[in-house]
Amino acid sequence: MTQTEQLSASLEDYLEAIFNIISDKGAVRAKDIAKYLGVKAGSVTVALKALSKTDHINYQPYEVITLTSKGLEQAKEIIRKHEILKDFFVGILGADPKVAEEGACKIEHVIPERLIKRLTSFTEFIQACPRCGSDMIEKFHGYFNKIQPCEIEQCQVCLGKSIDHLEKEREKMSNSTTQTTLLDIPNGSKLDYTGNGFACN
Repeated sequence: MTQTEQLSASLEDYLEAIFNIISDKGAVRAKDIAKYLGVKAGSVTVALKALSKTDHINYQPYEVITLTSKGLEQAKEIIRKHEILKDFFVGILGADPKVAEEGACKIEHVIPERLIKRLTSFTEFIQACPRCGSDMIEKFHGYFNKIQPCEIEQCQVCLGKSIDHLEKEREKMSNSTTQTTLLDIPNGSKLDYTGNGFACN
């Protein structure tokens, strides 16, 4: 992907709005953007002229507005960051979707790509690691909402059970050519062996 040109947060919002309206309605005019963003027609005109000058859109007064290849690429990049942030806020942190939407709209304009990559990798790790998974995420939500306290004694018991079960499985497989590793354990499990495989408590 080519490096996108840096626009102001306001112009990125306009670019994102144009993309979303076109995706929804198939075409977009200045009045549609004004309604979508809740701004005055004069403000839309100024923004459209600026985006046209930087070759992000094709714009003529009273005509349908279209994205250039440059504008389309940057709009998709903005929306990609927005969705990653919103999914993290809702899916991992358990934030209210409306609050997550507002936060993503603000952060998407300033967050560096290297942090987006780390955020994406962290989300994938949390979902894939056998000692994490959905159960850990739910426990965090309980901790944040003061429903389920987190005490060191509970962590020690949980970790001890995980190690004990892993060692038992290794003993069972000792006469085989394969060995049980963390990669053999289903995503999100707590390493409790029930006889039919690993499962959460």
